[in-house]
Amino acid sequence: MISKEEAIAQFKQILGDKAGWAKLAKSQFVEHLAVFQSWALRDALWKVERMIQEFFLSTAMNKASILAHVEDREYLPRKRTPSMGLVTISNNGNSSVALPIHTAFQSEGGLSYVIAQSVVLQPGAVGSVMVEQHEPKTVTQTISQTKAFLEMYFTKEDTDRMCRFDVLLDIGSGFEQWAYARLFQGCFPDSKVYDEFYAHNAQSGIRFGNGIFGMIPPLNAVVQVDMWLTEGDTTLVAGKPLYVMGDVYDDALQPVNLTITSADTITGGGAAESTEEIRTNLHYWPIYNEKLIWKDDYVFFVRKNHPGIVWLKVWGEEEAEAAYGPRYEFINKIFVSAYKPGDTGLGSRIMDGLASVKLLNRKFEWVEPVFSFFSLSITGKVGKSVIITEAVSAIQAILMKSYGKDSTTRNELVFVKDLYRIVDNTGFFGTTGASFELTVAGATASTNLNEVVCIDMATTTINLAYV
Repeated sequence: MISKEEAIAQFKQILGDKAGWAKLAKSQFVEHLAVFQSWALRDALWKVERMIQEFFLSTAMNKASILAHVEDREYLPRKRTPSMGLVTISNNGNSSVALPIHTAFQSEGGLSYVIAQSVVLQPGAVGSVMVEQHEPKTVTQTISQTKAFLEMYFTKEDTDRMCRFDVLLDIGSGFEQWAYARLFQGCFPDSKVYDEFYAHNAQSGIRFGNGIFGMIPPLNAVVQVDMWLTEGDTTLVAGKPLYVMGDVYDDALQPVNLTITSADTITGGGAAESTEEIRTNLHYWPIYNEKLIWKDDYVFFVRKNHPGIVWLKVWGEEEAEAAYGPRYEFINKIFVSAYKPGDTGLGSRIMDGLASVKLLNRKFEWVEPVFSFFSLSITGKVGKSVIITEAVSAIQAILMKSYGKDSTTRNELVFVKDLYRIVDNTGFFGTTGASFELTVAGATASTNLNEVVCIDMATTTINLAYV
């Protein structure tokens, strides 16, 4: 960039060549005017240079610039995920009640919760059902022109709150659900499919085919998009009431008389992918791009779409045969096992996400994780300046962080040398005469591919005394 002195000199030279400014060329007025203009010039040059940097992902700072890279690379940021949990429903009426899937309830805070599966309750019966925090919204649009890669945008507000959606089209014979085909992979001219995109203006949308890869919707066809909008990370504590939304009737066509309360804390939702997360994932997106060929591809795909997972393992035919021997059912199969605290429906959502990716001759199988626990017995002596209760609490905290079931930084392998190092790093055993010993009981190594080894603090004992 031009220096201040160079800018001043050039400005004075420009004025010196003009007859009208000849008498003022060496005046204090021109001196100060030159300084002012040098600031303006340098500011303009800095803005131009900064604007050029917005063209590159590594130096872009503005959200719009980063989202432009999103659109260029056909990247789909992670959507919000809804909080979920169990509710207890009591039928206080005299007739049975059938609640279909997606029946909506409302909390005292005004949040909408819908049931994840249908339930039938006889008079006086009590049942439990899983609910998710989101609300339905339907938008429709009539096709006014037929063209290749026809696009339909969602609003920014809906894009920000959306956790999922379905696309249905009426092309003359009633509404029919069209399938999602990422980048129109494996599609034919008559395939009733759509692709999803995310634009640089923070709006998402859907795109239909070009008649070669995916069908072009005919003129006057009606597009219906059923959206599910959520607030993301919300909490409804156990024991709170919920109320039926809308008109719901029992088998006697009378308004239902239900008592609905949260059986446990309804939580676990997640925010949409942040701008910084997008910037990082964009570096690796061209490698994966939902092709799902190698093991790392599956791990990236699952973690990107399901935030909050603290343990995840993916293995295939080779690993399964090495662990359990050759079996026919292992052929061309990918096994997935994962754990997210409090999320009982994680497996089904992961399988649904993997099923949406077009793959050739590959099958998926969800395997529930199995937890094995080990415990420690720690005895030691500390200096007299140490408060023993604080030392015990600090050791428990670092052990839970390193080996706890719900820890996001949990060590996958358990070694005695690491246990000694972790406890010693707390700093309570640095004085003369201070020391400790520990013994390990229980499983410290997994014997199955879906086995998770973690610490059981309930049976772990820490006994400290003064030197």
